[in-house]
Amino acid sequence: MKKRALVAILLAAVSFCSFAEVGIGASAYYPVLLALEHQDRGTQPQLEYYSFGTSLQWKQSILLLDTLAMFDFLGQDSVLFSGYADIGLGVTLFFLRISAAVGVNISRELSSLEEAFILEEWTGFGFNAKINGDIRLGRLSLGVSLIVPVSFKGGFSILDPGSDFRYWTGTTLMFWL
Repeated sequence: MKKRALVAILLAAVSFCSFAEVGIGASAYYPVLLALEHQDRGTQPQLEYYSFGTSLQWKQSILLLDTLAMFDFLGQDSVLFSGYADIGLGVTLFFLRISAAVGVNISRELSSLEEAFILEEWTGFGFNAKINGDIRLGRLSLGVSLIVPVSFKGGFSILDPGSDFRYWTGTTLMFWL
């Protein structure tokens, strides 16, 4: 009986996922407040503040699952890894897709690859909200995003930008399978 139930669940999951759109891409993000500061001073943003990473999106009808892994290069001896997993809604109108999602984020400063596998020392857990706008051209899409920290204590609220989490704005180039 358990085997039949498991087979039924797997067949339902495969049929549900087979009609989904899956995209993988490269991302570059920059802290919003630093970008505004550079704009006020008339200076160019500095490369050391950019975060680079990969993005994976899965979209079924209007349901969207969006994951992002970013790396900040803090210097020659350490890297800040940040991971985001968001779930939300996305609407496609012709070649334009607009989506909004909420999810979790985790971050950790790494000075060696071995440290990434010590799960007890991961810090920087929090929640975020993400807004995307994508232009789809065939199998490629170019999008812009805004990621802001949020809190669910006492209701939904956007956190102060002075906290440890930064507001991020960025672009993603996706290839849709």
